[in-house]
Amino acid sequence: MELRNEIKDVILLAAQRVLSQTTEGFSEADEAKLRANFEERISRYSRRFPILDLLDELENVNDAAQTAAIATNADMKRQRRIANLGWEEELKTFPTPISDQWVNAIQEAAAEAAEKYFRKASKYFEKNQDEQATECLCSAIICSIAATAALLGWPHRDQEDDLRTVVALATGSLPEEGKSIYKLLQSASQQGQDLNSAFAAAMGQPDAVRNGAYEEAGRTKDEAFLFARTAVTLAVQLGRRLR
Repeated sequence: MELRNEIKDVILLAAQRVLSQTTEGFSEADEAKLRANFEERISRYSRRFPILDLLDELENVNDAAQTAAIATNADMKRQRRIANLGWEEELKTFPTPISDQWVNAIQEAAAEAAEKYFRKASKYFEKNQDEQATECLCSAIICSIAATAALLGWPHRDQEDDLRTVVALATGSLPEEGKSIYKLLQSASQQGQDLNSAFAAAMGQPDAVRNGAYEEAGRTKDEAFLFARTAVTLAVQLGRRLR
């Protein structure tokens, strides 16, 4: 199954944040190579935990960064005939990306990606392209839901995983396969019910636009954003409580 664009956005933005910290001191050329190498590998993420694959990739990036720095040092010594720069010793003290910083990177990346989609939605609404606008609002929600699921160790590959995450955030535990989510939601907290309602309303908007139900219901741009913003905000809040 091809990786969703929203997941790619979160992964790449998070990786860039970590790389900016762990590759400090490297040349722009070396850093560009690392970023390009990383972005190329993202398409290989096909399991049910694609954002968590970032952990493995960050390990690889850290190794690649050290290799690049050592190669650069050796090249400089060979071409300029200068003494050892001591980079090999420095590399031993480089912080590994697998630390608390990756959690912050995921959170910040999801927020940035969601805002990007919110901005795109505004531009589409200005052009009266409601279908594209509501699809962007759905993408903003997916960024938040998927990142929250990843931080909790839950699957986040597809729409079914998104729904199970919403139920889990609403009720406090990930539903077992085959369980009726509608029955489970009856025990959800008020915030959980609000999340589920906002999520369902927002994710159903593109189809409503295509079927003409959006205009018939008198929906407005402000309402569309309200549903999406509510879903994003509550997903983050409820996710923090469960970590």
